[in-house]
Amino acid sequence: MLPFSRQSEIFNQILLLKDNSPQTAREYIKSFTCDYRLGECRAILWGMVETCLTCDNSDFGEPGERLDLLLQFEHFQKLFEAAFVLANHWNNATEITETLDKLKTIL
Repeated sequence: MLPFSRQSEIFNQILLLKDNSPQTAREYIKSFTCDYRLGECRAILWGMVETCLTCDNSDFGEPGERLDLLLQFEHFQKLFEAAFVLANHWNNATEITETLDKLKTIL
């Protein structure tokens, strides 16, 4: 069982980021997408799903529970894709801003 999972007032809070500001989230997403590639995230996630489905685990003993896990796998893939799209957009926006700033100093 996950720590705090029975205490929803704690479990539904930001626990691992230094704070809940959008800037902190953005910095973490940018850092994460520099450390991992999208394909690596898919492989890691699939490894987790495969382990849950192939081990003797009572949490996924029913077909409906396994179906839910596969649906959640798809949702997490979409979340990873969205994070990578945002990080790419932010990186491009930063590059454009830096180029414009350089042009301003030249002109």
